[in-house]
Amino acid sequence: MRNPSLTLTLFLAALLHLPAAQTAYPPVMAGAHAEVYKKVGGTELALYIFEPAGPAQENRPTIVFFFGGGWSSGSPAQFEPQCRALAARGIVAITADYRVATRQKAKPLDCVADAKSAIRWLRTHAARLGLDPKRIAAAGGSAGGHIAAATLVPGLDEPGESTEINCRPDALVLFNPGLVLAPLNGYTPTGFGTNLAPERLGAEPVALSPAHHVTRGAPPTIIFHGDADTTIPIAGSEMFTRVMRTAGNRCELVRFPGQAHGFFNFSRADNRPYHETLAATDAFLVSLGYLPPPLAPRLPNVIVILTDDLGYGDIGVYGAKGYATPHLDQLAQEGTMFTNFHVSQPVCSASRAALLTGSYSNRIGIHGALGPNTNHGLNASETTLPEMFKTRGYATGMAGKWHLGHHAPFLPNRHGFDESIGLPYSNDMWPYHPEAKPGTYPPLPLYEDGRIIDPNVTPATMSEFTQRFTARAVSFITRNRDRPFFFYLAHPMPHVPLAASAAFKGRSGAGLYGDVIMELDWSMGEIMRTLEQNDLTRDTIVIFTSDNGPWLSYGNHAGNAGPLREGKGTAWEGGTRVPCLMRWPGHIPANTVSDTYVMTIDLLPTLARLIEAPLPSLPIDGLDVWPLLTSQAGAINPHAGYATWYNQNELQSVTSADGHWKLLLAHTYRSLGGRPGGRDGVPAKYENRVLKQPTLFDLERDRSETTDVAAAHPDVVQRLLAFAETCRADLGDTLTQRIGTGVRAPGRITP
Repeated sequence: MRNPSLTLTLFLAALLHLPAAQTAYPPVMAGAHAEVYKKVGGTELALYIFEPAGPAQENRPTIVFFFGGGWSSGSPAQFEPQCRALAARGIVAITADYRVATRQKAKPLDCVADAKSAIRWLRTHAARLGLDPKRIAAAGGSAGGHIAAATLVPGLDEPGESTEINCRPDALVLFNPGLVLAPLNGYTPTGFGTNLAPERLGAEPVALSPAHHVTRGAPPTIIFHGDADTTIPIAGSEMFTRVMRTAGNRCELVRFPGQAHGFFNFSRADNRPYHETLAATDAFLVSLGYLPPPLAPRLPNVIVILTDDLGYGDIGVYGAKGYATPHLDQLAQEGTMFTNFHVSQPVCSASRAALLTGSYSNRIGIHGALGPNTNHGLNASETTLPEMFKTRGYATGMAGKWHLGHHAPFLPNRHGFDESIGLPYSNDMWPYHPEAKPGTYPPLPLYEDGRIIDPNVTPATMSEFTQRFTARAVSFITRNRDRPFFFYLAHPMPHVPLAASAAFKGRSGAGLYGDVIMELDWSMGEIMRTLEQNDLTRDTIVIFTSDNGPWLSYGNHAGNAGPLREGKGTAWEGGTRVPCLMRWPGHIPANTVSDTYVMTIDLLPTLARLIEAPLPSLPIDGLDVWPLLTSQAGAINPHAGYATWYNQNELQSVTSADGHWKLLLAHTYRSLGGRPGGRDGVPAKYENRVLKQPTLFDLERDRSETTDVAAAHPDVVQRLLAFAETCRADLGDTLTQRIGTGVRAPGRITP
């Protein structure tokens, strides 16, 4: 006879790919409430209940999951993702604890008795819990699938427990279950079946074998089984299915080619089987009347994640060295990586204004970086992304850096956000600034929903911002999973002063900047995990980018522009070309690299098209570029070109719409001139350099902007100069003393 530990090893190995949270014991599952259904000796066994949203109702259907683990280990958290997703659809979803060998020295007989006790307890307390005692489905994976099915077997009850309450479930949903524990109709179980001795099981194998006790009237059943499973081969499920159908019962076996044991679990690797089994479970429950038919396809959720001063070369897939960004790299693999994505201006407030309104920021009167002494901000007449989303019934929220005006009329809650938490302006605009004289900046406040909740942010407080703002995003997603939502996560990092939590400080081995980037990558992972757990990945557009290039003067506290020239505060590529990743499964191509030129101003009109929302009533500059974002064959950029203003409305460059040609106009720009940046939060000094005449670059061949090709392409120069004149007539240019006719005033308050 084979060593009993071999079977346990196989079961445990099948679970190793699960995230730690799904194998933790005792489980921690936010939002679930626990009810103790049984006490055995000193052990309390609980049901972890996930309620559907909305007011409490009576006679609700229920599904209770039993975890796998070879009757020896495991955690109720294994089925937390399925419970959350099904509760969101309207069924009370429960994941149950039960005794196992490693914790209570239990045998499979005890496990089955616990499953029966759990179902009896639910029926006994159905009225109090608002459950329909005639619509209780039992579900489980591996050993959990076995005990769910074994509730149909006569006997096997907890000694002394009343059997007057029926313990048979009304439906079964089983994942790679053990259903045949003894020879049956010429079939002899293999895999775990070679170690099914009575002394291990607590009873004769046939007494615990669900297939041997099938009778007419057994509950409708669906089974999911991978045909490459060697731990519990699919042949056992095939035999059970034949026995069920012979008895006149409904039994569906869904075969998953090439899948091994545990394939159905949620993990951070390939979650397609998880989604497929979840969808089939949903359809099965709909067929039984446990769930309503799904509604028409929901509007997509949208999450925009904006980092601050992240350089083009600061993410693994863009060439970062010295630290890892696995979650951002995964986002790139699951979506499209844009290598020619631009912000409209290389500075905080102006860049954010363009992102949120679809307009060049100088059109709406926002220039540079607004500070605590300004008396203007975003005008109430401008339509923002959250205001656009609200026209279609979206929930809207944000966390992080706002920077579009700190007075009450300009804060996020006055511009379309249902809820918000964050900073009113940059995190370096505070008394700790390394170059500011005492009294230059007041204490830095933290706002929530338009009111100050912390009047004096300290370095210790700032070190928790990435985790704190990520937690708000996770909470918002979870609370709004049943309706379309828009969330704007505007990280203050990696803008100086750099700050990382204790969990990440010193972790990268690449200095504080590397620690900060790794924590931002962790944040991305938390967002992705939350979407998966709530079954929202396929319904959600995720956009990750930066507000401008790296602040190079800060040296080892600054990012890396990669192959690009210069950085933040310049119209060179290093200032405006930023990393951008987008994912929407089934819509935005996966594992794709796109070199198409698009700009943040294009996001609002493109998203408006996707949700069928009206465009703003006032003119904007962005256009719908959905064919470009989805790499459609033959797609052409609809713009005549793009322009970059900087400082106080200086038109510094224009670029052809296809991103091929860029003309830098005569202007003064800042540069380190090849010198190193500062160290440890103290910047080096820039020097001013003068570009005396228009300079043309072929970005397809020279994205580092090293060679002026104006003399070789005078026709291109003239075409771009003509486009620049159109821009000046519309929005002005202080370098040529032009006043534009299309400029609108920002919002202002009287000092």
